[in-house]
Amino acid sequence: MPKLLQVCHQIAPKINFRLIGFAKDSVGELLENQEIDLALGVFQNPPRQTIQMPLFAEHFVGICRRGHPVITQNAIAPENFANLLHALFTIRQDEVGEIDKVLAQSNLQRRIVLTTPHLLVLPAIISSSDLVAAVPSRLVTSLADQGAVEIFELPIQTQPWMISMLWSRLTDQDQANSWLRQMLKSICEEI
Repeated sequence: MPKLLQVCHQIAPKINFRLIGFAKDSVGELLENQEIDLALGVFQNPPRQTIQMPLFAEHFVGICRRGHPVITQNAIAPENFANLLHALFTIRQDEVGEIDKVLAQSNLQRRIVLTTPHLLVLPAIISSSDLVAAVPSRLVTSLADQGAVEIFELPIQTQPWMISMLWSRLTDQDQANSWLRQMLKSICEEI
């Protein structure tokens, strides 16, 4: 988002952005009613009245505070990883994420001591605690460069996923919407 804001401020300084959270089952209606112009996320079964464009593949990495014992180990074993104190981002208000499903295949279970529906608060919490978290890699790259957290490779294999952009078929030919889609696509290709 920072790169998109920077580019748009130079090219189209009067453009405004409003980021909102939404239930995935309402995305088609929001786009159809033109309450939103675009939706970004993981859409395995996008609504029929929308068009989907894949933007980039994403995968999980681990994050921990600087100096956490997990980063002093060359390769952490899955059992040791499961025994750490974990934070989980979830919008479903549950305590089961993709990491838990993979750990369960090896009869392992992690202790989740914190769940949050707000992904962007995790790095701040992690940087000042002994918790670890599995997060999308692009989220934390710049934060790690700033020294807020350390990134480590997970000791388990998780499947990558595709982040896509959706828009309504009604706005497919709209010049402003088309321009915004192209800007976002170009920026995603650079990162």
